[in-house]
Amino acid sequence: MAPSGDEKIILCNPENYFSGEMSTAAAGITVCLYSLSCLSLTVNEDDRDALIEHYYRLLDYAHTLEEGGLIASAID
Repeated sequence: MAPSGDEKIILCNPENYFSGEMSTAAAGITVCLYSLSCLSLTVNEDDRDALIEHYYRLLDYAHTLEEGGLIASAID
């Protein structure tokens, strides 16, 4: 899940005061990580474990990207 296009996206997270510009791919990863985190707080334990596993797999991948630090800052 990511916005289409090659332009940069400005993301803001008022919960941690993040505001930054990133590629659409990085923005998609950021939104997915944030969504997985929020969803994990609302589901039963079995589903939560699966969401957490997906979250950490995607986070590990994000750290391999050039914008990995920016993604981490946006979700921290």
